[in-house]
Amino acid sequence: MLLSLRLCLSALALACAPLVLAQAADVPTPEAFLPEHGRAFTPHHRLVAYFEAVAAASPRVTVEQYGTTYEGRPLILAYVSSEGNLADLEGLRQNHLRRSGLAPGEPTDAEALAVVWLSNSVHGNELAGSEASPTVLYGLATATDSLAAMLDNTVVVIDPSLNPDGYTRYTDDYRRRAGRFPDADPSAWEHQEPWPYGRTNHYLFDLNRDWVWASQIETQARLAAYRRWMPHVHADLHEMGANSSYYFAPAAEPFHDYITEFQHDFQTEIGRNHARIFDANGWLYYTRERFDLLYPSYGDTYPTFNGAVGMTYEQSGSGRAGRAYARREGDTLTIAERIAHHVATSLSTIAVASANADRLAAAAARYRTEARETPRGDFEAYVFPTSDNSPTRLRALTDLLERHDIEHYAAASATTVAGERYATGRRGDQRVTTGDVVVPARQTNGVLAQVLLDPATRLSDSLTYDITAWSLPLVIGLEGFAAEVAVPTRPAPEPPPPPANTEAPGFGFGVAVGAVADWAAVAPELQAGAVARYAPLEVTLGGRTLPAGTLFFLSRDQESPEAYAKTHAAVERTGAELVPLAGGLSTQGPDLGADGVRRIEAPTVALLQDDEASPGAFGHVWHFFERRLGYPIRPLPLAGLRDEDLAGIDVLIIADGNYDLGAGGGEAIEEWVRAGGRVIAMEGGAEALARREAFSLDADGSGADSGGLKTAPSADDPMAPYAERQRADIAGEAPGALVEAAVDLTHPLAFGLGEVPLYMLRTSNRPWGFLDGGANVVGLREAPRVVGFVGSAVRDDLEESLALGVERVGRGEVVYAADDLAYRGFWERGMQLLANAVFYR
Repeated sequence: MLLSLRLCLSALALACAPLVLAQAADVPTPEAFLPEHGRAFTPHHRLVAYFEAVAAASPRVTVEQYGTTYEGRPLILAYVSSEGNLADLEGLRQNHLRRSGLAPGEPTDAEALAVVWLSNSVHGNELAGSEASPTVLYGLATATDSLAAMLDNTVVVIDPSLNPDGYTRYTDDYRRRAGRFPDADPSAWEHQEPWPYGRTNHYLFDLNRDWVWASQIETQARLAAYRRWMPHVHADLHEMGANSSYYFAPAAEPFHDYITEFQHDFQTEIGRNHARIFDANGWLYYTRERFDLLYPSYGDTYPTFNGAVGMTYEQSGSGRAGRAYARREGDTLTIAERIAHHVATSLSTIAVASANADRLAAAAARYRTEARETPRGDFEAYVFPTSDNSPTRLRALTDLLERHDIEHYAAASATTVAGERYATGRRGDQRVTTGDVVVPARQTNGVLAQVLLDPATRLSDSLTYDITAWSLPLVIGLEGFAAEVAVPTRPAPEPPPPPANTEAPGFGFGVAVGAVADWAAVAPELQAGAVARYAPLEVTLGGRTLPAGTLFFLSRDQESPEAYAKTHAAVERTGAELVPLAGGLSTQGPDLGADGVRRIEAPTVALLQDDEASPGAFGHVWHFFERRLGYPIRPLPLAGLRDEDLAGIDVLIIADGNYDLGAGGGEAIEEWVRAGGRVIAMEGGAEALARREAFSLDADGSGADSGGLKTAPSADDPMAPYAERQRADIAGEAPGALVEAAVDLTHPLAFGLGEVPLYMLRTSNRPWGFLDGGANVVGLREAPRVVGFVGSAVRDDLEESLALGVERVGRGEVVYAADDLAYRGFWERGMQLLANAVFYR
């Protein structure tokens, strides 16, 4: 296959030349090392072993492990270049960073170096990228002539599998279903991928949407490695539906406003070279459709906002294709064909980059120079007053900025500047106080800073592939504004050292829970046996006013003085603010011994599992508890659910899904709630409950008893032209926008939110009616402010609709949430609501 594959070796070539390989006897071929390569799927450990074997045999290749997955599998990178380059790889990296404006000093080498990064199969069941990576590696390790010459001025970084856990889940499941002979019929068992599918990682997160948020350890490790190199070109190799063809750059609109003309044009150049290769081989492809460059957390947009030319490549296949797949057009899609296409675009990408190394290096340097000199948008700085924001929320912001090498400072002096407030969108004079957190737009990584911190994203087209709003202050819940002029700064103060263990106050201490980090500080201690109390009202103790919902750990409530001291020390080590209590007498609000002050003991929490659950929504909750809160959660299968399975469960969470809560499981849940249990049901999970008579959620917003779901019309005009129907359909969509909500701050579910306006992250149209007789905690009122895109038909549905409410059912409660409160592990405000719903009972 390698010798017959025709590849263009120049970005300007009018014809394709054959790939010529050296007869390198010591470098094993993929077919020799992996006998089933191209016919069956390669186990991940064998993929790693092949890369290590090639590195051991070839002076052009070195392999490093850059991380480990949740399930303990290695994450590896191969660096491929000429033998001389690899002998001084660290020196080349430093020169590359200097030439790119990312490190001080002048480069010591005269020739520009092109750095190309190939990311394979971030979705584990889109395995053609991983399966193609051995062929690409072998081709580079053994090639002669033009391809070998390219390595003199190019470093190629190959990640063969960004998601080894998902890849392994898919390939292992497939091998269990596959027979001796491939069956191409789509109805065959081997083409039916079981829940939760192989797309996601261990916690069922879509790693291709995690580049910015870095909620997963795979992403965290990859970002650290990526930011050490900051390549010129990044190609993200995926698969799509088996009946499609092949997609490559240029991308579809909308392009984010901050993408440069060079980035746009260069991906077009690469696409043209791909097209020559595909045309010469008679392969079908398409460009400029579906895959846009807007949402910043993808494997194409994140590199782009960091100065690279970022691109997505999509091969037909994905989880259903298996070893062979009979397509609707009548042909059969094979693994070998899928591999060949990804090999072609990978080597074509390298060829174009190598031929344009000087242009790429100059563009990278220009990108950083311009970022330091001129903002791309309307704002010069982003300001977050320390007096209006809790330290934990500010730390959530600065920690994320530092992960992406975005600089932040302290305001040097008090002043007044013109700016736009995040909470309201209003412009006017804004007050800056000495010490406020300031993020300048003019900095080396200023483009990414602006993408993440601009109050709103401008859309050139509303046909988008993902969410359209992600402004960090609204996601975290910060007061602040975007300033139209520069704000004088000084270095930010060094973070305080970890607190030394101080003696625990004799009576007790309080923790005001105003962010997810605060819950993360106390949740493990509750699980370990600590007991807390909270007052439903603001309380003033010893001259300190503490908000409603503050947790009070009293020495008398704990198992022993030693347990109390241990709890105090553990919470203190997290950096949470501890308020010492001299006694329980309040000068405002209830005393700590009042009947209205309630005890919190660790609830046992379960998460309903079913093959109709949304894997992503299920995984968001699972990860939130285990990794953000450090608190156990029990996945509980719906199939065969009995009364005794719910015994001992205090809180049951039902994430989004298309559940059948009919007889059996539904009855068990209903009786358990009546007996005193609490259900937290989100999105489709709540709508499944609404179809049972015991629950009164009006899931269609009509006030009817049917619990039917409302669908928006596809177009105002039933005779709208067919060609315009897709654009008309978006009037009924909410692909992902931040919508301002009204909040009942007196309800425990809203404790800790403070006065900062709450924005709900709405990713679907759920026009739920307000609860009649229940507590409507969060709602969307008339003409709510929307940041991002919401279709015109949806806007009317959003008005006067429930976002979060609580209903009493017997002695228990049901919490209904119209949104995924743990969405992608980054929506801090939603996760705070979820934690409140679990612990404030």
